[in-house]
Amino acid sequence: MKILVVKPSSLGDIFHTLPAVRVLKDQFPSCHITWLISDEFAELSKLFKDVDEFIFFKRKHWAKIANFSDLIRFLFSLRHRYFDYVFDFQGLFRSGLCTYFANSPVKIGFSHARELSQFSYSDKINPPREITHAVEKNLYLVQHSLGITQSYLSPRFIEKPTWMTDANNLLRENKINDANKLIAIAPSTRWPSKTWPQTHFSETISLLNLNAGSRIAFWILGSDSESHIGNLITESCQSENVKNLMGKTNLPVMVQLLRKSCMLLTNDSGPMHIAAALQVPTVSFFGPTDPSKTGPYGDIHKVFKSTINCSPCFKRNCPLPQQLCLSDVMTPARVRDYIESKILIDV
Repeated sequence: MKILVVKPSSLGDIFHTLPAVRVLKDQFPSCHITWLISDEFAELSKLFKDVDEFIFFKRKHWAKIANFSDLIRFLFSLRHRYFDYVFDFQGLFRSGLCTYFANSPVKIGFSHARELSQFSYSDKINPPREITHAVEKNLYLVQHSLGITQSYLSPRFIEKPTWMTDANNLLRENKINDANKLIAIAPSTRWPSKTWPQTHFSETISLLNLNAGSRIAFWILGSDSESHIGNLITESCQSENVKNLMGKTNLPVMVQLLRKSCMLLTNDSGPMHIAAALQVPTVSFFGPTDPSKTGPYGDIHKVFKSTINCSPCFKRNCPLPQQLCLSDVMTPARVRDYIESKILIDV
């Protein structure tokens, strides 16, 4: 059996899809699963244990008029490959277009899919209203369409000894003691409205250091382009146990460092969903978005959900003169109290 999974982006959405992919592999162990994914996530192909092959969608390259013919050739290349099933978990124009061109008798997607993508499907699935989280919706798409009863199991990831060696070497180079409890910090996100202030991250770390001191250590994760945020945090904290590793890890090494961490303090962002998939507890802020739909999946996580009337607004930028949802519930002192109650009991 050959199955095509269409889910080009984003990082969090991709990790929301992994449990459904695991169900497919568990139910049909000999099936060949191909994932159509954005080329900006090519590094992810090294990690996903239940995916046999990746097809890369070159969105930025094909967005240029000069490269339009390359897109057409790519779409018609999907005609020359046969798939028993195609699952479009994205439900947008570009995923619907790829689904339309894919050579398969069965093309499955959500009935509420947008941008005309639903017209590409042979089977339109409408999850019950009580199913709200993206992980559960994706599971339902597979379960209902194929008559499968298997429920959620955490995703499986490829592990290589060299990745853990690189992670340990990075910790050693930055003088982070293995005896310390590691707390990961993910202070960046693509939406300004989802960004807990950098000063709040700094204050939280400083408050934790007052009681824990050298018994815990913090590492800041993110891309090289975001490293200035990590620098601001480390400069503000002025502590040897806070290390800015933004831009110093590739994705596999970052995953290994998260595995070694006891908790992740994060915005609503891709790293939050990676940690959740790895069963690493997270502490996160939700103001403009809804954790019941896209929050960290599982009961090991702490979500500080704003109680402001306009939350969630689902706006990338807050239209108010001052964003009220940033600190009405999630304050550095409250975060400090929660983290201490969870990880400092036996330190």
